[in-house]
Amino acid sequence: LYFKMPFVDVIERFPDTILEYDADPEEVLLADKKVLTVDNFAWWRIRNPLLFRVRVRTEVAARGVLDDLIYSSMRAELGQNDLMEVIRTTNRYVSPDRVEQIEDLDIEPMPRSSARQERIERGREQIMETVTARSNEAALAQYGIEILAVRIKRADLVAENMQAIFARMEAERERISRAYVSEGQKEANILRSETDREVQVLLATAEKESEIVR
Repeated sequence: LYFKMPFVDVIERFPDTILEYDADPEEVLLADKKVLTVDNFAWWRIRNPLLFRVRVRTEVAARGVLDDLIYSSMRAELGQNDLMEVIRTTNRYVSPDRVEQIEDLDIEPMPRSSARQERIERGREQIMETVTARSNEAALAQYGIEILAVRIKRADLVAENMQAIFARMEAERERISRAYVSEGQKEANILRSETDREVQVLLATAEKESEIVR
């Protein structure tokens, strides 16, 4: 048994619940040289109260610890992946004919072959699981903090990269538009040729019949 002396020995209590950490947005350089402003959050809890008391002391100080650990892991992991890996989670293709809004319109869906498909190897979920594991390993060993999950709340491109993305999107739409225009011109030329041929046949037949009547 251990006894506490009033006014000499003080009992310090730490929460045994899951706590939330909300980070400030930070810029991260990706593998494809794009800069992404990432706003992330995490769930954590105090796993080793004694180590937490010695190394961190308070929940307010724990925020600074989590800032360093999570951001360093986030920067290292995202820096090894391209933009598509960070923003996408699956390679599943959703066909336009399965979308109710498209079905209600009298519009022929664009064929899948005309869309540019960029496949991913890992995706955002696996990347964040790796970030969580790396952050948790360091936090648990050094500060007695268990990091349960790290997630991206919002990710925005900086202005320069956004302009580049928009320019690429415009170029892609223009390419598709030119393909449709070219196909339409081809069909129009075929229709004109057939119509001209039918007109010539009709004129020749009428001329022949008029000569017979005369």
